[in-house]
Amino acid sequence: MKTLSIQPGPDNNPELASDAIISENDTTTPVDLDQLFNTLRGPERQALRNIIQGSATVYAGKGPQANQTYKYLSPSLVATDRLLQELNRDEGTLTDFIVNGANVVSAVAARRADLSSLTQNANVALGSIANENRSFDQALVALPGTLRQANTTFHNLRPALDDLTPLINATRTSTKNLAPFLRQLHPVLTRSVPVFRDLNRALNLPGKSNDLADATGYLVSLQKRAADAIPITVKSMQDSEPILGFFRPYTPDLTSGIAHLNQTAGYYDANGHYVRVQPAGVGVFQPTTPLTAANSATPFADFGAFGGPTYNLFRRCPGASTPIVLGSNPFATPSPAGVFLGPPNGAPASTLSCNSGQSVPGP
Repeated sequence: MKTLSIQPGPDNNPELASDAIISENDTTTPVDLDQLFNTLRGPERQALRNIIQGSATVYAGKGPQANQTYKYLSPSLVATDRLLQELNRDEGTLTDFIVNGANVVSAVAARRADLSSLTQNANVALGSIANENRSFDQALVALPGTLRQANTTFHNLRPALDDLTPLINATRTSTKNLAPFLRQLHPVLTRSVPVFRDLNRALNLPGKSNDLADATGYLVSLQKRAADAIPITVKSMQDSEPILGFFRPYTPDLTSGIAHLNQTAGYYDANGHYVRVQPAGVGVFQPTTPLTAANSATPFADFGAFGGPTYNLFRRCPGASTPIVLGSNPFATPSPAGVFLGPPNGAPASTLSCNSGQSVPGP
């Protein structure tokens, strides 16, 4: 006697007609174990014997436990079979699920770096929360009382809102520009936070004699000492004004001399770098263009009293350290009478106690 077992097919296949014929190509014949074993060669049969004997060794003395396992295995296989049948029944939905799942997994894989960062940040956040577990417990304990007090506060606040309504109505027109002002004030306040933080450090630091507040305590004694020093300082500044007035025109010469120190020693030969200098005030040459020898009978003629008529050392006018350009250098102010008594090159006489006729050799 032969039997035929029919199983429902996929729901996306067409229905069979009422006179449809199921041929042998649409059926599966059970396979006899002898037929299966006859297909195996000697080595395969020996391997199968080893598997059976190994299984006997594995389950030796564990028969009751194995029977208990098989007892629950059968319902599990039946449930798995039902699950697979349901999945096979709605094959279209399963296909969509697999395709959409693949798209989701691909999208997640493309953002795996962000997902990894999210996981790490979440781990840090949860770790921080775990470290504050005691604080959270205390907050939860205090929360009921806080909520009760807030309820009382809000209840008492309700009458105050009625009293504030006339004030809000009166100030509505005055505060229409307050919102733009506050928006512009916000970045200013943000940038001022580090300023006030540094100011706080400057005014109040732990310790002694290390901030402005401590320095204020010394102002009294400083004022007493400054009361005696300030008049002397003022008189010194007043007395130094003529000196500063004399040196002011020489500022370009001083800065140029400092800036060109490297060029002074820029000359070099086989022995290395050397400096070109012009002897002055030693009775060797006269500061003229071109250089002329001094009178050997009076080698110290230029060493007169400072500021006197025979003191000729370093009395060049401002700008005389470079070749003369008419109308530019040397700088010499006119005499009080307005009379120009200059040297042959046409430079005016100087009232700076300098000799505009002294200049560097050269064209």
